[in-house]
Amino acid sequence: MDAAAAVSAMRELLADTVTRLQSAGVRDEALAEWKPVRRLLPSQPTMLPSSRAWRLGSLLLDAEGRLYATGIVTRAIQPKDFNADKSVAAEARRDLQRAAVRGRFATGDSVNVDYIPVQLEALEFDGENLVFHDNATTAPLATYITDRLELVLHPF
Repeated sequence: MDAAAAVSAMRELLADTVTRLQSAGVRDEALAEWKPVRRLLPSQPTMLPSSRAWRLGSLLLDAEGRLYATGIVTRAIQPKDFNADKSVAAEARRDLQRAAVRGRFATGDSVNVDYIPVQLEALEFDGENLVFHDNATTAPLATYITDRLELVLHPF
């Protein structure tokens, strides 16, 4: 199999994965883009809905069969202000949650921003498979997708 055939086979696998996720009614997550802060009138950072996708490990798959590497994930909830936890990291998490709420996502919805499109043609080809790399995994992409799909469909 050459690289072009591997990309074609991956597109077919992704289309089948979308069909299986839709048929099973698997919950998807919001994809969002940052709304620029206006310069003339002060405004707060906001996330605007762009699409929806299913989480497959460290990848997101949308209904059109496009893959994305995850970026920042938050929940659309109004955070509580804690007097005890004033760390910079905790405040940054609360700011993300507030931005998701301002974007009018459903309460409790998972919202992904700063995700990165995965170009199948640009992935490493090892002579047989497209290869997926993340911080913890190096595996054939087809195996990774299939394994994550099974975990989503049959979690226990």
